[in-house]
Amino acid sequence: MSTTEHKKAIEQLIRFCDALKTSLEEQLAKTPPPPPQPKPFVFKDTWEQMAYDVMDKATKGEVNGYRQIKLETAAKNMKQWKKAVASCEGTDVDSLWTHLLVYFIENWKLKNSTRMTAMGAIKAITGRLGIPENGEYEDYYEEMQAQQKKDEDYKEVPLEESIAKFKCKDGKVLTTKKLRTMVDEMKTKPYERMLLSFFAYHGNRPQDWNVGYGKENKNERGYYDHETQTMHLFDGKTQKKGTERTFKVHDKVAECIAEASLFNTTRYLAPNSKGECDRKAIYRKLRDFQSRNNFPKGITPNDLRHLYETHIRYVEKLPRNERLKLMGGIAHSDGTSLKKYAKLYRPMVEWAEANEQ
Repeated sequence: MSTTEHKKAIEQLIRFCDALKTSLEEQLAKTPPPPPQPKPFVFKDTWEQMAYDVMDKATKGEVNGYRQIKLETAAKNMKQWKKAVASCEGTDVDSLWTHLLVYFIENWKLKNSTRMTAMGAIKAITGRLGIPENGEYEDYYEEMQAQQKKDEDYKEVPLEESIAKFKCKDGKVLTTKKLRTMVDEMKTKPYERMLLSFFAYHGNRPQDWNVGYGKENKNERGYYDHETQTMHLFDGKTQKKGTERTFKVHDKVAECIAEASLFNTTRYLAPNSKGECDRKAIYRKLRDFQSRNNFPKGITPNDLRHLYETHIRYVEKLPRNERLKLMGGIAHSDGTSLKKYAKLYRPMVEWAEANEQ
């Protein structure tokens, strides 16, 4: 090879290397940077105070790669954390996980579904604190999730157990049908009548009714438009952030709201005794009502929601398109309704239909 040919070969090799370098640089420029690694955990102050600090940050933005959460969610997580770490004396990660496993496996006294929720709340805090996961804890958490799914999907409470729970003072069982009869017969207590009508004719969560009365009084959750008899909701347990959920209230509910509003001098649909918007007011009023009337004690709004969805599916037997419309107002799917609500007390409701006419 001549000197000239050798020089050309070297120039070609240099151009090839330059092109390869440019191509690699372009590829690297397109590759997103690796996600930031969680900050290593360092124990400071107390387990409780550390959790308070990190949950406060979590309500304001992302922490250690975990998304921002609502203040209400942070408060619920802290409630579980305080109970779980109350007697934890160790200050290292291994001691913490050992304590938590004993707490959830050996000392837990409540039902499995509540245990699973509490364990999830703990993970929401340990992750944000940068505490490394514990394999034994993760395995037990997954076991509880599997058990919960098995317990909840299409579960039916035995007839005798349901009758004992829902038996009223007159000997009959409480059903949505009986609840509607109570609403019809109540004339002297319009506020209580309105609250009962919410659960007799709708399957919504109690917080859905903690809204303003009229658009001019809307709050962060929404408002009730008494002119169109329509609920406008901006927030909900399964509602996507930034969306508005609307549904027409049942005519009987609209009637009850109109009657109660004559005695309601505040700007909220269902205020507490001080005229304030209070998410626990409905629970307190329901408990008070139970103690004074033909009503089984210990029944929660969630129980009434179960009965409602059993009623519309197996008593009224609403067509699917009508059920889907109602589910949209409640903010869960028809499948969720079937799995976790409608079938739970179906044996009792159908028994009542056959035997208490």
